[in-house]
Amino acid sequence: MATSKHRPPKSKYRVAACAIVAGELVARDRIQLFPAGEFRALDGRPTDVPAWRMDADIAARLIAAADQRGNRYMLDYDHAVLYRDRGVKAIAAAWFKQLEWVEGEGLFAVGVDWTAAAAAHIAAREYAYISPLFQYDPKTGAVVGLINAALTSIPALDDMEEVFEAVAASLAQPESQPLEDSHVEELIEQLRWLLNLPVGASVDDIKAQLQKIMDQLGSSPTAAASFDLGGHLAALAAQVSADPDPARFVPVATHQAVANELAELSAQLRTDRVTGLVTAALADGRLNAHQKDWAQSIGEKDPASLEAFLATATPNPALAGMQTAALSHLGSPPGGGSSNDDPQAIAFAALAYQAEQASKGITLSTAQAVRHVESTRSK
Repeated sequence: MATSKHRPPKSKYRVAACAIVAGELVARDRIQLFPAGEFRALDGRPTDVPAWRMDADIAARLIAAADQRGNRYMLDYDHAVLYRDRGVKAIAAAWFKQLEWVEGEGLFAVGVDWTAAAAAHIAAREYAYISPLFQYDPKTGAVVGLINAALTSIPALDDMEEVFEAVAASLAQPESQPLEDSHVEELIEQLRWLLNLPVGASVDDIKAQLQKIMDQLGSSPTAAASFDLGGHLAALAAQVSADPDPARFVPVATHQAVANELAELSAQLRTDRVTGLVTAALADGRLNAHQKDWAQSIGEKDPASLEAFLATATPNPALAGMQTAALSHLGSPPGGGSSNDDPQAIAFAALAYQAEQASKGITLSTAQAVRHVESTRSK
């Protein structure tokens, strides 16, 4: 019966676990969680306020919070839920959802659904008291939140009423199978995905989105129980396949034609861009004529790589002068009826020879390359 170390992040409230006076149980599925008025524990708690407090107004807020919850409260054994980080399994002894205030007596859980194992423990007198785990205001002592409750055999207060009478009759009742927390979380996650909601979407967000869908389908929550979502989607798919709406669907042939035109335009734009890069590099001597086809090929595949290469290349003014004259006739060097003394033909031949020698590690000036070409042509 120690104050929990497991507090909600940045909470201004404090947490306590305390077995309290249960009062007279009015039915087997009804247990008392808090007494009316001020109450304290036998171990001296609380130490930060004179006493914990429960009244009609406080109870009304807790009842409203319970009504808004999507999940039921769990009643475990000896507050095992506080020790899950130590490997202790928090096994449910019962489940409940509804709270009820009884003036002069306190706050009760009603509709308590006991497990067969818990009922057997109580019948064997192995557990005898109820202990709520709750948040309270450290300034006023008012209970502000119910976390869960537990079966315990070590009460914190005098005169705790045993719960044996509350569940003895349930031994003969078939045990219900509550949905496990892990299954609930899995279901919630699947609903978030199906409804295209963010990971942190709450149960209320999911319910609101589902309501929007039901409104669009013209279904009420009652009618939705018999609504076949899978059949509805299949029918829509069949309708689109059989009679597509031309205002909403583009024919495949039209879509493909547009796609082809865009692809051709993109390819042409890339070619124009690369040609411009190569022409500029030939003009300032960053490329020689021998590298023209190579640069054009690389640029067609990856313009960014060509741009990176040209950004680090050093312009060659002497080479630029010869190539500027030749660039007026871009393409292959003049041939056919050209004379061996044609300046453009000699320029292209000299550039090609200069590049060939450079690939062998031999550096020639432009003048040396021209003299070599002229000497070979004169033979």
